[in-house]
Amino acid sequence: MAGILLDSPLRPDQAEMVGLIQASAEELLTLLGKRPESPARASSVPALQSDHPLHLLLAEDDEANQMVDLTLLSRMGHIVEAVADGTEVLARLADGDYDAVILDCQMPRLDGFETTRRIRAGTEPNVNPRIPIIALTAYIAKADRERCLAAGMNDCLSKPLNSAQMTGALFRCGLGPLAPPAPVPGTSFPVLDMSLLVTMRSTPGHQGKTLLDDFVALFLRDEPRRVAELRKLAGHSPPAELARLAHTVGGSCAMMGAKQMQQAALGLEAAANSAAPGDVEAALDRIDTAWAALRTALQAEGFDCP
Repeated sequence: MAGILLDSPLRPDQAEMVGLIQASAEELLTLLGKRPESPARASSVPALQSDHPLHLLLAEDDEANQMVDLTLLSRMGHIVEAVADGTEVLARLADGDYDAVILDCQMPRLDGFETTRRIRAGTEPNVNPRIPIIALTAYIAKADRERCLAAGMNDCLSKPLNSAQMTGALFRCGLGPLAPPAPVPGTSFPVLDMSLLVTMRSTPGHQGKTLLDDFVALFLRDEPRRVAELRKLAGHSPPAELARLAHTVGGSCAMMGAKQMQQAALGLEAAANSAAPGDVEAALDRIDTAWAALRTALQAEGFDCP
């Protein structure tokens, strides 16, 4: 899926959408109106957290998630280019000079794990096999982190990103500030994180009236189809296929602030990986319950949910 921000620079209002994944909406609102200078096919905003802008390659196949991650990294002051899968990552690394790769674990054609293994093998022409690689995943359990490190990734972050997480990961990769950031506080699991909606609703949109309209439009374009596909895959496809789709649903829900739905999707992913039919069926029921609650919450916010 092509990213909507690949061929044009971020507008200032889009850059401020990083409030999605930061704790304070007030911080975002004080920054509205700034007009950064941005090159084509890359995005930069005056550095708010980094005194040393980096050239980063972001790989994320989900359009809405890509928009949020690209915005966050840009607002941190970094130059960011975005691609949609691992094959594009290898092509860009061969042609350009990047400080690090931010790599989604689950992508079509070539996922983050295989992409990392090919980079580390040193067999890709003109690709630096030692470039720092930071993984993105919808949920980090001990096994997830171990799998990322075994593939050769330097660090692993959960979605949605925030500036403290990313600054810490860059620090651990030998990039960024001279001291690690403060830890990020834990989160609860509401149907919707209303603070994220308030922040996006405060910012003008690109297609719709607000950035919330833009983001929800993308979310509702893809998510109903994915949710319906989950039950079709259960029992009729390899468990790994169901697990991959459940992971994708969990990641997009994380970016939306749909906490209950995110947890239900990640529970389905775990059940699919365990290959226990009873657990899968129970997890699918939780998906249905969480999806119904999420649709009701979005409708209460004025959105027409299919």
